[in-house]
Amino acid sequence: MNRKSQNAAFIVFFITSILIITPFVSAVTRRTHLINYILANQDQNNRFGTSYEETSYALEILNDCSMLGSVNTESLQSYLQNEIQEKFETSTMDVYNLYYLLKSLDFLISTGDLVNNSLKSIILDYLDGTNQTTGGFSPTNSSNTSGLVSTYFAIKAYNLIDSNQNISNIHKNWTLNCRNSGDGGYGGNASLPSSLISTYYAILILNNLDAINEITNVTDTVSYLTSFYIDQVNDQTNYGGYLIDNDAKFAILSSTYYCIKSLNILSPSELHKGATCSWVYSRQNIKDGGFVDKNDEIDQVYSSIPSSYFAFKTITLLGGNLDVQIWMVEFNWILLVVILLCIGVFIAIAIFFWRRNRL
Repeated sequence: MNRKSQNAAFIVFFITSILIITPFVSAVTRRTHLINYILANQDQNNRFGTSYEETSYALEILNDCSMLGSVNTESLQSYLQNEIQEKFETSTMDVYNLYYLLKSLDFLISTGDLVNNSLKSIILDYLDGTNQTTGGFSPTNSSNTSGLVSTYFAIKAYNLIDSNQNISNIHKNWTLNCRNSGDGGYGGNASLPSSLISTYYAILILNNLDAINEITNVTDTVSYLTSFYIDQVNDQTNYGGYLIDNDAKFAILSSTYYCIKSLNILSPSELHKGATCSWVYSRQNIKDGGFVDKNDEIDQVYSSIPSSYFAFKTITLLGGNLDVQIWMVEFNWILLVVILLCIGVFIAIAIFFWRRNRL
């Protein structure tokens, strides 16, 4: 190979190498990637994602990371308060949306009431209408069916507006009666079989009511929760995570958080901190910085705010480290242009010296 061919080959190799590494920008921490993902999911109302739930999750992550200053709090506060008013006016309110709207406002308002007295009165009347005399709360004030999930959200909504007037022992006893002695889990009500989600909310309710010590045979409930843990080291997809039920093929971030949160309340010694944190880290998406779940049909390509929330809360609860620097694939057109200009200058200089040497 003559000298000219060698120079050409070197230039081609140099350019190719630069183009290969262009998509990789300087490493930043897992936390920074996550925060950037959350902030990229704001809309024109400064709301996050597509629901009140996602907005609440996003604000909680930003609050815990001391990044609420990145949000236009006044604009978002006004939007959320207007949404509460409108949903009551159109009779489309349920306790789930009410809780997440109030929870979001709680992050935004540091002092004073979350809503004005008039709206607070409307909220109290509505919550009172979901209160069932036999125990528990219904999802709406037009329903008379109690459920553990709706009971939790109603109790927390009362808490957020500083009112516990209708939270009595009848709700504690109703929750305790949702326990199934056969497996130690809890059903959505006393007539339903156990599920992880219902068990999670039952534990949160009892913890909120300072009645966690009234659970009979805690060992059975702990065993029910740990039954969802994947402890096979050779199962790289699931090892360290928790299934949503015993028929599921893949551990997911939400079920993992439900189990971790519940076990942390009942029996922290049952937690597998290292394995679970490693599994959660593996679900961080190299494309956008959020976290993704694997399900029975497809492996998610894009992150979601709920998945990112459950991942963040799990890592935080287990004392994991989000401040480790990692490389993420992120194509940068500005960097590419700069590199191409540098290549052009390099080639021009090489040609200049080559021609001078020929003379």
